[in-house]
Amino acid sequence: MNRKLLQSQFLDPPSEYRPMPFWVWNDDLRWARLKEQLDQYKMLGFGGVFIHPRPGLITEYLGKEWFGLWRKSLLQCKRLGMQCNIYDENSYPSGFAGGHVPSRAPETVCQYVAMSILSGKQPLPPNALAVFSIDNRNGNIVSVKKVDPLALARRSKSQTLLVFQLRRAAGSPWTGDFPYTDL
Repeated sequence: MNRKLLQSQFLDPPSEYRPMPFWVWNDDLRWARLKEQLDQYKMLGFGGVFIHPRPGLITEYLGKEWFGLWRKSLLQCKRLGMQCNIYDENSYPSGFAGGHVPSRAPETVCQYVAMSILSGKQPLPPNALAVFSIDNRNGNIVSVKKVDPLALARRSKSQTLLVFQLRRAAGSPWTGDFPYTDL
């Protein structure tokens, strides 16, 4: 690259070297407002946008109207000489398509191992992965031994158990009340 070209591109960089903000899509999307925002981004010197759906989105994420507006935005960016990118999710985190994955395939919901301590005759949870008997003396754990859950029907009231079980994640407002997927 010659010095003159380098200097001109430094003073007026191509779109791929300009800032590109997350363009938050929330609310009930309307083309007139989206077009106005793209025109403003161009006027301010941005090289493009990353369309980023967020909580508060009323227009159905990945629905027909959403894709129509995305296409219009892509074409408007091309007319303006800007890049139009799509952020990979509705909100965060990546991998669950704004709740579409866990709603259509519940078996994909994230699972985790939880530990609980049971004392006395508290019932054993049905999904126990592993159970350990704890020998506890004066508040100190002296030993831990793996036990057969079937043998626990005969356990004493003083026996303390350490139980590991598999649980499924719950939804949260941040993920549209859907649970995250197990990646």
